[in-house]
Amino acid sequence: QLDYKAPQNWNQLNRAGKAKFVRHCLAMANTKGGYIVVGVAEDRSGRPCLLKGLTEDQVLSFDPTNVGNFVNRYADPAIDFDVVRPLVDNRRYAIFVIRRFSTLPHVCGYCSENELQQGVFYIRTADAASRPAYRSSEIHAIVQRSLRNQREILGRMLRGILYEGKYT
Repeated sequence: QLDYKAPQNWNQLNRAGKAKFVRHCLAMANTKGGYIVVGVAEDRSGRPCLLKGLTEDQVLSFDPTNVGNFVNRYADPAIDFDVVRPLVDNRRYAIFVIRRFSTLPHVCGYCSENELQQGVFYIRTADAASRPAYRSSEIHAIVQRSLRNQREILGRMLRGILYEGKYT
C-alpha cells in the first residue's frame, strides 16, 4: 500500500519509466489502494532510507493533469487517483494517492514496452511487487471485491429509495 521512488522528473522519464508508474497505479487500485511517494530512495531490501525530496523542476513535472492523462490512457476504467505535492520538513515530494476500485477492477488497455500487457489485471503483492494476477485465487478475489462493491452500491440505492424517498 506504500511504495517509494527515488527523486526523478516525470518529463524526463522514458516510456518504460512512465509505464512502471502505470503498473503500480493499476496494481494498487486493484488491491487496496495506496500511495507512491516520489523523492525517497530505498535500500536494496526496499526500505526507505534517503528522504531527499524533489527539486522545484521535478515537483512541477508531476503535474496531476499530465500524469493523470498518461496513466488513464492505459487504464480501463480510469483510475481514481490524485498527485499531491506537499512540503514536508522543507522538502518537496510528489505523492500518488491511489484509491481502490469502486465497481469495476482496472484492466490494462494497451501494451507498453516490457512493463504493461494489454488485457491484464495487475495486483499488489505482500512483498510490494506490482504484477499480473495469474493465480485463480487472485482473480477470484478481484471479482469478489467487485461484486461486494456493487452490492453495497445497490444497497445504498435501495435504502435511499425505501427509507429516505430518494436515491443516494
